[in-house]
Amino acid sequence: MEKGAGGLTLRKLFIMKFPSPVSVKWLAEFLGAELVGDKNGHASGINEIHKVEKGDLVFVDHPKYYDKCIQSAATFIIINKAVEPLPPGKALLVVEQPFEAKVSVEVHPLNADVWLDGAYLGGSRELTNLEVTVLRGRRLLTIAAPGYKSRFIVVDATTERTSRVTVDLIPDRKR
Repeated sequence: MEKGAGGLTLRKLFIMKFPSPVSVKWLAEFLGAELVGDKNGHASGINEIHKVEKGDLVFVDHPKYYDKCIQSAATFIIINKAVEPLPPGKALLVVEQPFEAKVSVEVHPLNADVWLDGAYLGGSRELTNLEVTVLRGRRLLTIAAPGYKSRFIVVDATTERTSRVTVDLIPDRKR
């Protein structure tokens, strides 16, 4: 795991490349989304609209930005309403609230690093008191700090509430 694989601020979408392509059918099932358009594709990552590449997922939840997302380089669009026409080779994953899954992480010690699904999320100091917007579903948090045992935690990110995680790492007393 490397720092810098993804980044975020308080209301910025989490950005990442998947370790290997993910079936859009699997993503639709995972998100509980209706799949419209090309049902045989594979997503390579998640990105913001101004950084998307072919194979990326992008989120949109406002009609003002529907066309921009659909005409972008993104192949897959997580959206809150099906729209037409849809260019060939693209797919919509229609969910009611595409942005609304949030995770809050509080970690001690404050020099710990936190990863989400293998992409660097940030240091525990900078993540304290932030709600990070993430893709809905089961997420894997990895937390590590020098001199402490690493922790791996599965978090269910849902739209009903912010998933809050508090972790006190245990000192690694090697013999």
